[in-house]
Amino acid sequence: MSTGVQVWLTPWTGVGVAFLVLLVGTLGVREAWRLRLAPDEYTRLRPLTFAAIPLLIGFVLVVLERFVMLTS
Repeated sequence: MSTGVQVWLTPWTGVGVAFLVLLVGTLGVREAWRLRLAPDEYTRLRPLTFAAIPLLIGFVLVVLERFVMLTS
């Protein structure tokens, strides 16, 4: 007998995990570089910031898909 809400794996679960790992890795590298740079060199972080934005959007979309699964 099971209680509570059960949410099964969807095809997007693996994609969401991959997005999360890549996002945390990208932001970790960006933060490590930021600590080593002088404040006037922060523009060199822009490529990592632009790389993190699509990963964040993809991760948020997968999380929203999971919430839709919970409500259906």
